[in-house]
Amino acid sequence: ELGQLELAIAAFAKAENDSPDGRFPLASFSKGVLQMEFGEWQEAIDACTKAEIDSPEGRNPTASSNKGVALGKLDELQLALNAYTKAENDSAEGKHPVASYNKGELHLFLGRWHEAIACFRKAIVDSPDQHIPGAHLGLSQAFRSIQYAEQARIHAYVALHQDPRSILIVDELLKHYTSADTRPFYQARFAYLGVQLDEAARVPEQSKLNDELRTRLEEAADAEQHDLKLFWTLLLAANVAWPETIGYQDRLRLAYITSYLHGKPWYTFH
Repeated sequence: ELGQLELAIAAFAKAENDSPDGRFPLASFSKGVLQMEFGEWQEAIDACTKAEIDSPEGRNPTASSNKGVALGKLDELQLALNAYTKAENDSAEGKHPVASYNKGELHLFLGRWHEAIACFRKAIVDSPDQHIPGAHLGLSQAFRSIQYAEQARIHAYVALHQDPRSILIVDELLKHYTSADTRPFYQARFAYLGVQLDEAARVPEQSKLNDELRTRLEEAADAEQHDLKLFWTLLLAANVAWPETIGYQDRLRLAYITSYLHGKPWYTFH
């Protein structure tokens, strides 16, 4: 697959070279996308810059937005913000929700709470269906940082409503908007999951949990670790076909967990 990606990059470069004046913005943009896949951030920046320059009036919002991502990876944060702003300005009616959202994330990282709020709000308003759960999560975090507790809570629950399967969103709710200590809750479920995986491992040709995840599971149970991401990873990555002998109550418990992972409300656990 890597060889095919490299061939694709070479093909896009050929398309550029074979075009009048070496200008083929779509090929340059596509080359940049693949270079980002390889983590070749500077090369991707160069490709996106070329796509911008070679486009009519120097406007290529998607290339500018991708350029912002690559610049962020190189810690060129102000240049990244500039690239996102260019993507917005060069878009129809100044609307580029992805660029606005990414700009908000950078401001959030930099602790610029009010700037982050403005960017996240713009991303939501400019989105055709106002469905950007990450922007609502960012608003929740920014409002919480400036002590606007009720606004933070509202946006956290809107984010959850829009994407109930997001690890980051659910973890935000559990950490900041539940009164109970969730550590014993997860410790008990780690232990329960371990028992079921042990049962599954006894069945010939059963899908097995890899050693790394098995070790993490055991460590989490021993340490009474509160780690929603690990719990989620174990359930999804294990891909265990549960034994036919599993009892009714255990099937019911697993059904509740599975329903949660497939988008049911977060309180399914409780």
